[in-house]
Amino acid sequence: KDRRGNRFILYGACMGNPIIYILEATSICGGVKVVFEQARELKKRGLDIKIVSKGPYPAWLDFTVPFKQITCIEETFKEDSIFILTSFNHILIAKALGVLDKCIHLCQGYEGDCEEAKPFLKEIEQAYKIPILRITVSPRLARYLHLKFGINAFSVGQAIDHSIFYPAKQPNLSPPFKILIMGSFTNSVKRVKDALAAATLVKNKLPVRLIRISLSETKKEEMRLYPIDEYYQYLKPQQVADIMRTAHALIMSSGPGEGFGLPVIEAMACGLPVIMTNIDSFKEITKNKYPLPLIPVGDVSAMASLLLKLLTDANLFLNARKTGIELASAYTYDKVGEKLVNLLKKRMGIKNSWWSQFMMIFPKWQTNKT
Repeated sequence: KDRRGNRFILYGACMGNPIIYILEATSICGGVKVVFEQARELKKRGLDIKIVSKGPYPAWLDFTVPFKQITCIEETFKEDSIFILTSFNHILIAKALGVLDKCIHLCQGYEGDCEEAKPFLKEIEQAYKIPILRITVSPRLARYLHLKFGINAFSVGQAIDHSIFYPAKQPNLSPPFKILIMGSFTNSVKRVKDALAAATLVKNKLPVRLIRISLSETKKEEMRLYPIDEYYQYLKPQQVADIMRTAHALIMSSGPGEGFGLPVIEAMACGLPVIMTNIDSFKEITKNKYPLPLIPVGDVSAMASLLLKLLTDANLFLNARKTGIELASAYTYDKVGEKLVNLLKKRMGIKNSWWSQFMMIFPKWQTNKT
């Protein structure tokens, strides 16, 4: 067939199935942001993308990705599409409707590791035992799922928007020292209380401003328990990045159930040193290259001691800043997008030879940048 005919056939084969991300809710969290980032990257690469959720469009995000608020997930599965599921209950619904062959499960963290999810543990485990194409945001999480359930999952990796998260031209070493703590106060995995306690210990010794960026409605309780100087909720990514560029340290006190820890690489990209717990997710990020040691989970005293050392040792601060920027530079949506496209190709049943021809016909798919 001639070139024009081939182009039409290949385009139809790759683009005939719209791709729909299904979100359970759109409340502010890193997981929702990741879905919108992935969808935007696939849209830039020419795919027909849409996000649906029972929740409204998240006002804290500013994306040009098609979005639809729905009342019934079951109705969405009637569409002739490829579905990317983001919650265990979506898998159970897809199985009941007999559409698993059209689905991909995007796992950003195993729900069963959260204390809050214990009442649903039976359903969660049931969902993870169902055969379905699974993708994760890190190799560590893929290995974890394989060890726990014997399933094979593919890591597409994690990424950040480097046009938003970038370092200030000059590091800020002058007091008062701004200590940033992020995450939901009530999330058992985040262990925010440990970070707040450590920062409070240091605040008693140095001129410190304690800054909270929260995802939960717990401001009154937190302000009553801890000497918080600034408290923010529902910030847009650009606002978070602005705070990171002027802060002196981020404390991430998460327990082993942390799926990835997106604020870690966002902070590193902004040149902000990060004090982290000794968990597999953070080990995978630091790769034994980060100058700040990882702290045992729950060791508030060790966390405070390291923070005190970081704020009083300029060389350690600058080394952590430089290494963090280098580590964060590896997390790009070019890489994530390429892996996503390859997996979608498999799910759509597109032959490699067809895809190679398609890339030659449409080279711009390979050169799009975030």
